[in-house]
Amino acid sequence: MFEHTERMDENMVIVESNPQKFVSSLIETLHDKISQIQEEIKDCPTDELQQCEQWVMVLNEPLDVIEVEAGFIHVSNSNLKEKTEDMFCLLDSLQKSIAKYKSKQKEKMKEETINNEINKNEKLQFRMEQLDSQIKYFESEEKRLKEKIFTLEVQKEGLLTRLSEVAGMKVFENNPNVQDLSDTKRPMKLVEAFGELYDNEWTDALEDLLRKQIPERQAIENLKDILKTIFDLSCTSARNQRIGIAKCLLFDDTCTECNSDAVPQSLRRRMKTLQKEASMDVFPFIKEQIDRRIDREGLSEEVQKYADRCALLSWLMNVQDPPLVLKFAAHPGEVVNKTIFTFYTKSGDFIDFVVWPVVMYEIGTVLRKGVIQPQ
Repeated sequence: MFEHTERMDENMVIVESNPQKFVSSLIETLHDKISQIQEEIKDCPTDELQQCEQWVMVLNEPLDVIEVEAGFIHVSNSNLKEKTEDMFCLLDSLQKSIAKYKSKQKEKMKEETINNEINKNEKLQFRMEQLDSQIKYFESEEKRLKEKIFTLEVQKEGLLTRLSEVAGMKVFENNPNVQDLSDTKRPMKLVEAFGELYDNEWTDALEDLLRKQIPERQAIENLKDILKTIFDLSCTSARNQRIGIAKCLLFDDTCTECNSDAVPQSLRRRMKTLQKEASMDVFPFIKEQIDRRIDREGLSEEVQKYADRCALLSWLMNVQDPPLVLKFAAHPGEVVNKTIFTFYTKSGDFIDFVVWPVVMYEIGTVLRKGVIQPQ
């Protein structure tokens, strides 16, 4: 910085070129350095800022040139070289302090940022744990409420079913006018099948007997007796079965009629439903009794087919609620009741004999007319 200078005495510096220009350049350099430091110390703490300002005030002190001679500069109170070197050392030290401070501040800010992020993460983690806990609680509540709703719905269905059963029992109990249309073995279907029995199997069996030279009326009576025997046995078996069910359910061996007051109405309905639903499972056992009673093996093939069909329909008729009834009775000479009978081969006003029975309920409702031969 100070090239080709030579010390003359304590207050003199020798400069080869223009001394005024040298001093001005030196002062300008110092001012630039001061301005740079002033910008840097803006972010310094209070204590260091005050110290820096004092340094800047020292650096800003003017250099009073007492005497300028050719090639010489005379500066008051200090040696120019030492003062400038001290100033530059001071400025370098100050810049290093500022850089160190900024580095610390940067680390501190970084640490604060990390801490803030950690705090945020911890808060978020805590909040997430709270939300997870709430979700688990709500899921548990949802499960509990669903189970409660399911239980209530089951209870509701049970009560509605019970109510429906009670109401149905009152409606269906011995009421022939109310039928389950989905039941293929309901009374009206059985009545239709009974009419087909007369048109088909009965006719075939009659023709078979007539071919054997049996008189027509005798053949008709034989077939009617087979039907009556089968129907009466089916009626007795069905009644005894209902009584047996009642005895088992009530633990009462003295029960003699399932329709008695000793049997609750709801239980009577269930007993009859059970009997009807199990009718086809029970039928083979009833059929064995029927075959022995009518001596089925001694009958011709056509008559056996007729008897087998009579057995099935008679059993199903007797497990209905209420059971169906066959009316065979009609005294010769009585006036023909055309509301319950049709004619066989001729018309007339008075009954000679019954060809085919009337199908009806016990209460008297006629479901299918019978067939008579008038006199």
